[in-house]
Amino acid sequence: MNVWKSFRIPYNAKTEPEYNIDSPITFDLSAYVEGIGMTGWDWMNRVSKWVAFDFDAMIGHSDRHVHRLTQTDLDNIKEAITDIEWVELRKSTGGLGLHIYVHLPDVPTANHNEHAALARAIMAHLSMKAQFDFQSKVDICGGNMWVYHNKMKGTDGLTLIKQGKVLDSLPDNWRDNLPVITGKRTKVIPSFVTESQVPDMEQLFAQLSGQRTKTPLDIKHRELMTFLQNSGARWWWDADNNMLVCHTFDLQSAHQDLNLRGVYSTVSTGRDSGNDHNCFAFPLRDGGWVVRRFGPGTKESNVWNTDNKGWTRCYFNVLPDLHIAARHYNGTEVPSGGYLFKEADIAGFVIGMLGGDAEIPNYLSARETKLRMMQDGRLLIDIDRFERSITPTGRSD
Repeated sequence: MNVWKSFRIPYNAKTEPEYNIDSPITFDLSAYVEGIGMTGWDWMNRVSKWVAFDFDAMIGHSDRHVHRLTQTDLDNIKEAITDIEWVELRKSTGGLGLHIYVHLPDVPTANHNEHAALARAIMAHLSMKAQFDFQSKVDICGGNMWVYHNKMKGTDGLTLIKQGKVLDSLPDNWRDNLPVITGKRTKVIPSFVTESQVPDMEQLFAQLSGQRTKTPLDIKHRELMTFLQNSGARWWWDADNNMLVCHTFDLQSAHQDLNLRGVYSTVSTGRDSGNDHNCFAFPLRDGGWVVRRFGPGTKESNVWNTDNKGWTRCYFNVLPDLHIAARHYNGTEVPSGGYLFKEADIAGFVIGMLGGDAEIPNYLSARETKLRMMQDGRLLIDIDRFERSITPTGRSD
């Protein structure tokens, strides 16, 4: 007697996959098949060929289905991915929802958990690129996608809407998603945290990232990430922590080439540029970032300072405060408050860095100048009445 039933290939897909590929099918598949699906994971060769995401329409799904979407939601998804060349878009099996496919260059993955972790990282990258929260809308992420189903009959299900190219640049941190896929964590903890030798590093990072309000990315933020992508830098967007991971030297190149605001420098030489990363950055309003080095206490250039938890920190694409600008121009901090500069012209550079415009007459340009920020936000400029000269004894008169 022939027995027909549902079956999956392979067994133990999430751990050590196995299957006897010589097992015969003892029933007429065409007579009993209801649906055939694939995940994009080639279990025999242990590679991920593609990942896919399913977005279900409200029509045809139970009220208990928490991810079912309105037509407006589905239209917004279509619009968000229109200009992303590596995204393939199809109608869902029944023709009412959407399937997104991202084709890959045979990425080595040991089991289906790794395949799902890769899919989750690509979804985060897609969300950043499209400026759309796909994760809160998706029903299936890297799982089984129907390529045939009986419910397709009489519909335009699986119709191609938009062709996509192969995604040849993968998020470097995709393995960080494994603990989330396996249920050990609720969100990604970066490898530079889990592999750190700093005591209580996970707690320090959790306090830092957990206290922040998520600032949405704008066009200026994405301009920086486009630069990093095009320059061959090693970087990625961590959607769980709403942060950019990259290298301080690549930020320096971006600051110069994109003519960004404020002042930025780093002690890093970039000798391993494209293969290394050493900082993470949270977005601020209007395209700005607050950047921190991996591990508290790391030494950096004079435009960096130390926050109240010991992290080495600076601001990027942000007009600096007096403290940062003065340090950049080697101003001397005075006990009564403010900074002293040997020449008024140098103080003028600091004022310009702060967004001001001070026209200093030529006859005052060589005089000592003090800058001090008042409590009401005004900047006090104190130029020495007399021009000082250096005597043969080395004293100033």
